[in-house]
Order: sequence, then C-alpha cells, then structure tokens
Amino acid sequence: MIVTFWNGRSSPALPVVGNIARMESAIQFTNEDSWMEGGIRVLYVDDEPALLEITRIFLEKTGEFRVDTSISAKDALENHSIPSYDAIVSDYQMPEIDGIAFLKIIRDQFGSIPFILFTGRGREEVVIAAINNGADFYLQKGGDPKAQFAELTHKIRQVVLRKQAEASSRESESRFQQLVEQAPFPITLNRLDGSILFTNKKFLDIIGWTSEEAPNLKNWEKLAFPDTKFMVEQLNDWKKRVAIAINEGRTIEPITLPIREKSGEERIVEFSSVLFRDNVLIIGYDMTERIRAEKALKENAEKYRALVETSPDIIWEIDTQGIFRYVSPQIRTIMGYAPEEIIGRSIIDMIPEDERPYAIEEMKRVFSSGEPLPLFQVPVRHRDGHTLLFEIRPSLSEIPGNVEGYRGVAVDITERKNAEDALKRSEEKYRALVETSRDIVWEIDSKGTFRYVSPGVFTITGYTPEELLGKSLLEFVSEDRRADLMQELTRYGSLKRTHTPIEIHVHHRDGRVLTIEIRPALTETHDEMEEFRGIAVDITERKNTEDALKKSEEKYRALVETSPDIIWEIDREGKFQYVSPQVRAIMGFTPEELLGRSIADMVPEEIRPFMMREMDRMFSMEGTIAPFEVPTRHHDGHEMVIEIRPALTGTGDQREGFRGVAVDITERKRAEKAIMDANRQLKILGGITRHDILNKTTMVRGYLDLARMEVTNPGTAGLLENVESGLLAIQSQIEFTRLYENLGAKAPRWLSLDSVIPVSQVPESITLDADVKGVEVFADLMLERVFSNLLDNSVRHGKHVKEIRVSSRQNGKDLVVVWEDNGIGIPTGNKEKIFERGFGENTGLGLFLAREILSLTGIGMKETGEEGHGARFEIQVPNGGFRVS
Repeated sequence: MIVTFWNGRSSPALPVVGNIARMESAIQFTNEDSWMEGGIRVLYVDDEPALLEITRIFLEKTGEFRVDTSISAKDALENHSIPSYDAIVSDYQMPEIDGIAFLKIIRDQFGSIPFILFTGRGREEVVIAAINNGADFYLQKGGDPKAQFAELTHKIRQVVLRKQAEASSRESESRFQQLVEQAPFPITLNRLDGSILFTNKKFLDIIGWTSEEAPNLKNWEKLAFPDTKFMVEQLNDWKKRVAIAINEGRTIEPITLPIREKSGEERIVEFSSVLFRDNVLIIGYDMTERIRAEKALKENAEKYRALVETSPDIIWEIDTQGIFRYVSPQIRTIMGYAPEEIIGRSIIDMIPEDERPYAIEEMKRVFSSGEPLPLFQVPVRHRDGHTLLFEIRPSLSEIPGNVEGYRGVAVDITERKNAEDALKRSEEKYRALVETSRDIVWEIDSKGTFRYVSPGVFTITGYTPEELLGKSLLEFVSEDRRADLMQELTRYGSLKRTHTPIEIHVHHRDGRVLTIEIRPALTETHDEMEEFRGIAVDITERKNTEDALKKSEEKYRALVETSPDIIWEIDREGKFQYVSPQVRAIMGFTPEELLGRSIADMVPEEIRPFMMREMDRMFSMEGTIAPFEVPTRHHDGHEMVIEIRPALTGTGDQREGFRGVAVDITERKRAEKAIMDANRQLKILGGITRHDILNKTTMVRGYLDLARMEVTNPGTAGLLENVESGLLAIQSQIEFTRLYENLGAKAPRWLSLDSVIPVSQVPESITLDADVKGVEVFADLMLERVFSNLLDNSVRHGKHVKEIRVSSRQNGKDLVVVWEDNGIGIPTGNKEKIFERGFGENTGLGLFLAREILSLTGIGMKETGEEGHGARFEIQVPNGGFRVS
C-alpha cells in the first residue's frame, strides 16, 4: 500500500496549504499487484517426490504460479535463493530438518517470507508450534485432491497478497513520515481530543521553538497562545469543527489564528484539518508574509489609485480594439465627461470627425512601432464641442507574450500649444518689429564685436548691417567716449541688473555727430568679460529738443518768478505743489510756508465747504474753467480778494489737480465798490427823476385829453396826436432807463430754464413746447426778460404763429438753447439788425436788451431761421456756464 499527498498542482513551489479539502489534498492507499515475472514464485519442500510433482502440476496449471520443488529443507537452503520466492510451502515431517525447524530458520535468516505448513499430521501441538513460530497458514494433507489443491492455491494467493500489502504499507508509512518531516509547512497528527501524536519540525520552527521546549501540544499551545482564555476558546472551537465534520461527514473548516513567535513577533497561520484513521491530520500555512504582501499591495493600490485619481492629467486604458476600459476622474474637469460616459466607448468617438483620418493613421503608426511607444498628439472634442489638443504618452498593457491593450497618460496641451503658437507669432511679430524698427537692435560678443545689427542702423548711421558685423562697437564711438562706454559696460556686468541707459556720440557716415542712447542687457557671463544685446536709439533730435526745452523752461521760470501775479499748482486734494515767489509780495507768505498746505486754509472758514464742492465739480468739467473770485487774508491779517484763473492738469481719469494764476484784485474790487456806490446814488437820482418826469408826462397827457374834447378843428386835433406820440416815446425811453439801470445790478446765479420760460404769458392761440427740463445756466437774474422779449417778438412780428418750441442740445463743449416758431420768419438782411437799439416797428429795445442781458455772463444769441419758415433764435452758453442733470 502506497501513501501519497496530492494537491492538484504540478508546481513544486505550491505545497499543500490552506483548506485540505479545498486544495483537494488527500491520502490515497493503493493495492499494487507486484507479481513476479511469470506469476507468484513458490518453493515447495517435501520428502515425497511423487507428492512434489503432483503439487507442482496442480499449482502451475492455473498459470498464476511458478513452482520450484526441493526434497528436503537442507536441500532448499543449500540449492535455492530463498529471498527470491514469494511464498514457501513445506511438509512437517522430513529427515534432518523438519517443517518447524525449517520455519524457524526461514524466520531467523529471511524475515517474513510467507510460510505455509502443508502436512499429513494434524496433531494440535504441531499446529500450535507452527503458529508460535510464525507460520502464516497451516493446511492438512488428505481428502479430495482437487479440493485440497484448490485450498492450497487460495492460501498461497492470500498470504502473498497480505504480505505484499504489509510491505507496501510499511514502505508508504516510511515515505509519509519522511515527507512530513521534510515538508516546508507545519504538519501534525492529533487525536480527536486534541492531544498530539506526531508533529514535524516545521510545526515548531514556525514559532521558533524546539521539540525539547514544546514536547507536547499543550506546551506548544501555551507558547504560541500566551492568552489562556483565547487559547481555550480556539481549542473548543476546533473541537466543535471536528465533531461537526465527523457527524455530518464533511471536511473540517479551516481556522486562521495569530500565534506568537519565541521572539515575540506575531504570525498569522491558517490551519487546515482532515480526518485520518480516527485521528486528525493538521497542516498549517504561514500566511504572515502573504497578508503583509496583500496589505502592502492594497496600500500601494490605494496610493496609486489616489495618484491616478488626483493626477492633473487623464489616466486611461483601452483594449486592442480601442475601447476604453478605464479613465480617471480628471476627464470630467478637462473634457466635461464623467468616466462612466467614456468607459465602453471607442477612442475614435472622442476625436472630431474631420480629424479622425489623421488620428487613426497616427495611432496605427504609434501602436505598431513597438516598445517603447513614442509620444504623439491628437485632437479631441470637449463635451461642449470645442476642440482640445492632447499629448498621448502610451505604453503596452500586457501579460508575458500577450498584448491586452494600451494604457497611458493624456496631457491637455491645448494652452501650451496655444502658447507655443502665440510665442511663434510673437517671435515673428518681434522679428518683424526688430527688422522694421527705426531704432537699432544689436548684439555684441565678449570682445565688443558686433554679432547682429538690425536694418535700422542704415537709416540712423548710413552704414549697412553687413558693414558693421565683425567690427568693434568702439570703432564707431567718439574717442572721448570710448573709455566711458567700456567703464559703463563693465559696471553693467558687475551689477547684473538693468541700469540707466548710456549716451554716446557716434559718427554718421556723412561725418555728422549723432547722440545715441544705448540700452544694454546682459546675455551671457564669461570669466573675463560680458556679452550684451540691446537697443540703440537715435536721440539727437530729442537732445536738441531737450536743450530747447531747457532754455524754454529757464525762460518761463524767469517769467513765472518775475510775474506780478501768483503762479500756483495744487493736487487733487487741494494741497499746494508749487507757489511762485510773488506770493511773498502779494500775501506776505513765503512759498515754503504754503507748500503742502490746503488751498482751503487760505479762505474764510464759512466758505470752505462751498469751495471744496466747487473744486470737485470742476474736476468733472471739460474745457476752460471760468475765473472766479475768493476772499482771503494777508499774512498780517488784513482782508484781500483774489481772482483765481484755474486750469485742470492731467486728462480724463488721470486728472491730477489744478494750476493757474491768482491775481490780487483787492484794489479793483474797492474801485468797483466805489463805482457801485456811485451807481447806487445815480440810481436813486435817476429813480427820482424818472418818477417826476413820468408824473409830468401823465399830467400833460391828461391836459391833452381835455384839449381834444374841446378842439373841433381837425388840424389842431392832429397836432395834439403828434404831441401825445412824443410823450409816449418819452415814457418808453424813461422805462428803458429803469430796465437798463437794473442790468447787472445783482450777481449772476444758476437759473433753471424751466423756471424762466414765460408759460403764463403765452396767448391761448399759441402752443408752447419747452423741452429743457434739468438744464441750468449761469446768468443774470433778468434772464426771464430775455424769454419774455422772445415771446413778444413771436407774437408781435410772427403774424400767424401757432407753435413755439424751446429745446437744448450740446454742441461740442458748449450748450445751444433754441427758441423757434412757425411764423413768417426774419428777412435775411435783418438777422443782425434786429439786435440793434431802436430797430423795428415798436420801441426797438426788446432784442437789444435781451442780447445785453445774456452778454453779462458770456452768453451769445443769434437768429438762424429761414425767412418764410419761422424765426429761430440760438442762445450759445459756453462750457462751464451750464449744468445738465
């Protein structure tokens, strides 16, 4: 019988591990018919020759046996090779050596060869002696020969087979023990109660103990499981598994346990068990390294998954047909797709249709090129439709000898490609700029020799680039500046940074001396000298201009510093940035005392808020700002009046402040006050005079009315009418003096056009449409009289006026207010005459007075209508004299 271990695998690197049932491990016992060539060899010994021959014939007749005979035991021992026989059949009673003695010799010298005692004596003591000395069977001669020899045949066959089985079993057990001892994994044979019968060395080696330190299973358990409670629980659990396997006829479930090494390190072992001859065979598999490897593999997998999923690029995998098997989440950010939308689709689907032929050929070229696969670029379509450019970095996905597909990285290089294209365009643009630049772009080596000069050099110096290449820069520099230039370049090299430009004098081809500004930049550093490139700008004209400007500045500085008025400049916050020296003579302050102070400090406190608001308003104005007057105080405390004539500095959003002239008009204001006082006195006198004259004319007109009632003579009545006309003329002239006397009597104000249009005076037969809401003008308080006179003109002279329209529009920086009607209009020859005093059918003072009122604040008026299509008066308000909200 042969004992074998089998785990269903051919690889010697995979021993029986884990669950024995799962691994299909088992112990097989196999009967082996190991017959001698030609049958079972039998030696038959008997002292009766006739019986020897008949027995041989009967045995060999079956073909199963090959029989040798011997006449005595002595002959058999001397003339036959006893170990070559499978069985010996011997008579009992023989000369010299009987059957029992022969049996003893066989057992002593040849071991357990099957031995049958075949004798005619049936005494009990013979049988006992035969059995006691190791005979396998005892068979008595006599009776039916056929039955007798059949029985002998059966006994021989039976004893040979049994002996062969025992020998095979012993050999198998020896092999089994040797295999168990040499097995690379722990094996133990236990009784059902858990006590140990046998254990191999590996079983103890796994925890570092010797057989002497753990002579039995209980000691081993105490060493392997220091926690007694845990040990008992696991042992009970194992016994339950064994009981279930026995009762239900199934395999014992494996158990995985942590065990403690002698060193104190913990190891993980899986124990698999199988029932074996009323015992339990246990095989252990040390899973520690596998678990560690699995843990490391899991950690690596998680790490690489994290790297893949957080990579800024797209990680992908396709099969050999180009179907996506994996895409990383970054595809959502880059292309707008979720990974689930891409997996299972063809890579061709991601390429714009018009680009697919090129992309397919490119991929064929790359994937057929062999390892390593080259990089290639391919256009792809974003979810929203726009095209991206990817750089593909592929590699083969394979198991040895079999390509399963491809995997790699897709890098979005759209921006990089755009940047490269932009850089290329930029290089082309700047090359064009360099070659068309009016300035000279140059580069010199460490010896100062020209390596490149742009075509602009010809325009500036008269030399072509070819004439300068290979020559030294110093050859074209004035001798008096060569040393300075070398010193400046050396300083540039030591500073390693941009510095101020260098001015040099060079000679034009025609001999003229040019002033050139060199703006160098360090390119490469060598041990001794530096290399530079840069721009050379012809600043000859600029230098001439600067010289002229310097002379001009000196001239104007002299004018400013000798001006009888104060020249000043303030910033946006109103702080003085400059004050001319004349401020000392006019106001008693030195310029240093005012610099940095606010202009608001120079006016009375009560008007400071108003002044700051006006400054803010003027910052938003365009064009000329009208002069204005401000009260101030001299350094010694006395009051003054200054006329400010400002102008904005800067433009648009970059306005910086104001500069201008401050004129001391204190004396002028005193003179004006004196004139105003005189005018006031004259006004009082004129008022009294007008009152007396009007009273006298009223009295005269009364007497004229009485005279008319008495006079019957038509001629006399006509004379009285002439007298009354003269009186009315006198009254009109006296009334005009009153109006003219009030002209400019009060300071101008901001007046709303809506409020001065004489809507209440318009006759019912005329419609007036005024579209001037939100418009204000800076004008005399008699502005209402202007529009009253325009209404009177339309009503009195327009003949059939039905509509009047008032509107406004901006004309450049000015404002134009238009009054127009649909009357008969003004003849072309009278358009300017109507503004003359005394012109017209009535008093001739209305439009004259209107223009005079407007002119007080710089406002003009003209007639621009077309005769026969109505009158059109345009009132022109200058910038700064109007506000629109």
